[in-house]
Amino acid sequence: MTEARDIPDAIDWHDGMLLAPQHFQQQALRHERQLTYHVRQARPFHWGVVHLQIDRVQLVSGLVQVRELEAILPDGLVVEYRAGTDEPLEVDISAYADPVGQTQITIHLIVPAARGDRAPGPGETPRYVSVEGAPVADRHGGEELSIARLRPRLSLFATTGPTQKPPQKFVSMPIAQATFRNDAFVLTDFVPPALTVAANAPLGRLGAEVVRRVREKALFLAERSGVGNGNPATELAEAARAEIRSLVTGLPPLEAQLGVGVCHPFDVYMSLCTLAGHLSAFASGAVPAKLSRYDHDDPMASFGEVRDFILRMIDRVKEGVARIPFTFEDGMFGLLMDETWLKGRLVVGVRGPASAPVSEVAAWMENCIVASRSRLETLSGLRVKGAERIALDDSGEAGVAAPRGVVPFEVKVDPRYIVPGERLEIWNPDSLGSRFRPVEITLFVSA
Repeated sequence: MTEARDIPDAIDWHDGMLLAPQHFQQQALRHERQLTYHVRQARPFHWGVVHLQIDRVQLVSGLVQVRELEAILPDGLVVEYRAGTDEPLEVDISAYADPVGQTQITIHLIVPAARGDRAPGPGETPRYVSVEGAPVADRHGGEELSIARLRPRLSLFATTGPTQKPPQKFVSMPIAQATFRNDAFVLTDFVPPALTVAANAPLGRLGAEVVRRVREKALFLAERSGVGNGNPATELAEAARAEIRSLVTGLPPLEAQLGVGVCHPFDVYMSLCTLAGHLSAFASGAVPAKLSRYDHDDPMASFGEVRDFILRMIDRVKEGVARIPFTFEDGMFGLLMDETWLKGRLVVGVRGPASAPVSEVAAWMENCIVASRSRLETLSGLRVKGAERIALDDSGEAGVAAPRGVVPFEVKVDPRYIVPGERLEIWNPDSLGSRFRPVEITLFVSA
């Protein structure tokens, strides 16, 4: 890669100096490396495939043959290839035919690395090949003149291991991946490094799938809860609004980037990560998973990881269940109970302090008085615990996927203890119980 020390100093042009080819070579090299250095600092992932066409008929028998190619290599070299105008750009991978192992064969585009100011030594392959250029007209009316041109010496190189790379004497970039399946070589779903995320490209389709799934979930929640239709605000609507906010806050930037189809993959990846951060509210502990380092040479792997996390979070937003928090007042957890909530199972989730064992949190709940406010004083004097509560399995028995650290309980709807329209109180009269007092209690309501 080009470093500042690799940029030649400016030539001291002066009147009467004797010119040599090296003067012009150094001038061109300085301009080229300055540009590469600036671009690399401003856009670290500045390489990728712009256009690629591989002959799939030849590929069946194991010959990877490029028909058309336009790309920028990691060292800033712009390459363009058209079959028929240059030497064939191909590599034979038939030796890797393995119907059992189905080896993944990565095809790299390689060019000899630049060697600075020195000429290629014995046994070293030159970076460029000299070709006779087409006649060029004098722009001021003179005769045409053929000028010798230097074209990058392009080759293909095959590797089979995930960590294998071409030799360091080459500048390389993976452009495709093939495997042997059903007695033929075929391309895999590998996506090479790119410079843009087009709408019809695999990365663009992945982003569009994420946007569609998030919007569908948000619209369902909005319709189910009546958010935005002018209905009075309810605790159920407020809970749904919070979920919708987590779902859609990161959507506008992502949709804008996907819509234009020219944004860099890393920018789109960052927007996906932002969306994943908002959706981590549905993760266990509300902490997002640590994602792997972005790999520009295999962007689909990075995009796929964050997409999978987003879709898992979306699936945790249960379409039939809303979460409504109890409030803590006067030493008690309480929630005003809507009559409709008492027609089905009444399930609450209890989250204890970070240091509290689940068994202690469950014991705290077992020792509580659970009853409506009008019944509470009477029950306290009778030493009755009120409505029966049963600990549930956190794997989904409660009808919800209880987050880690949350103990779900079913509270039996007993009219002796629970009155519709009154505040349901959960109170532990034991002062020693404050040590394991929950940090939150949530009601799970079926829509």
